[in-house]
Amino acid sequence: MSNFHLESLSQTEIGLTDAFCACLIESAVVCFLSQNHDSDVTIHVQTNEDILTFSVQWDLVITDAIHKTYRDEKRTTDWGAMCVAILLVRQFTRYTNFETTKTGDGIDFWLMEENGFDFAARLEVSGIRQQTKTNSITSRLERKKKQTQQSDATQLPAYIAITEFSKPEALFFLK
Repeated sequence: MSNFHLESLSQTEIGLTDAFCACLIESAVVCFLSQNHDSDVTIHVQTNEDILTFSVQWDLVITDAIHKTYRDEKRTTDWGAMCVAILLVRQFTRYTNFETTKTGDGIDFWLMEENGFDFAARLEVSGIRQQTKTNSITSRLERKKKQTQQSDATQLPAYIAITEFSKPEALFFLK
């Protein structure tokens, strides 16, 4: 079983600020802990070809300030899912640099290769704190496929990463 160490997100150069990466890491930890998962939790990741298992680890200690900062469950879940998605992109693709998008692009990040300056792919991210019958990763996938159509004119590959924190599981799909 491979490992994802959440703090590794801020220890590598990915084109995003350390402060933003810290927010994503803190959000992911809050999401896992809110679902009664401690560090070294197992996550099952479904790709286009396979289902793989990873151990998600962290060293972050949750403080009162973190609790006060991440009370908005929707935003925290979105940011936590971004943390997991970036780790998935780095695990399964050649893309190592990220740039956030603007509202209306239909995606969350542009992806680039290590020394690339041109956008090479797209990434749409979604998070679910606790899946329900009407809000599952498979139903969310269909909505996210449609959403990415807003940037289909680029003809760049589009990845969709959806993380569900209660089981936990993730879907990493190349559209």
